[in-house]
Amino acid sequence: GWELAALYLPAQEGKKTVLLLHDLGKNKEAFASFKKDLSQEGFGCLALDLRGHGQSIGQGEAYSFAKEGVDNEYNKMTRDVEAAVAFLDKNGVSAADIAVLGAGLGANVAAKSMSFSPDIGALALISPTTNNKDVLSIPAMRLYKGDILIAAGAADKKSFLEASVIRNVAFLTAGEGKVTFLTAYDLT
Repeated sequence: GWELAALYLPAQEGKKTVLLLHDLGKNKEAFASFKKDLSQEGFGCLALDLRGHGQSIGQGEAYSFAKEGVDNEYNKMTRDVEAAVAFLDKNGVSAADIAVLGAGLGANVAAKSMSFSPDIGALALISPTTNNKDVLSIPAMRLYKGDILIAAGAADKKSFLEASVIRNVAFLTAGEGKVTFLTAYDLT
């Protein structure tokens, strides 16, 4: 019931493609400068407007979605990721050549999506939490064994501690050398 909007820039041969998932209330344009940087380095990208955001149309706007429930529209955003991965597959990009990068709510959606797409090559979570609109990140981190980057700011202690817990769970699952944790100590 959703028509998803996205911007796709193919990768140069031998380079990965990054699937970009924005935060709550944002859209694919939140990554405008990052998309440019990726492209200049030869990486491909697929910036997606998650359901209820940007130009994606269907069954309402994100602000009207139920904030609780394991089957709310926020949790169903994992289907948006599945559709994006299927699109990339049709365009010759294998799951192993995809890195999924999410910020805020997009980080939780990215993490949860690994339960359904465990063959994805890499995962990057920017400011993930353990629970964002009932989208839980830890259960998937107990399954995913690919390379993981987690970045969190130390200014918000609660969010930083949650990201640290996610890192610990990911490390126990993926193992040594598979998890990188970056900390920002100021707002820049």
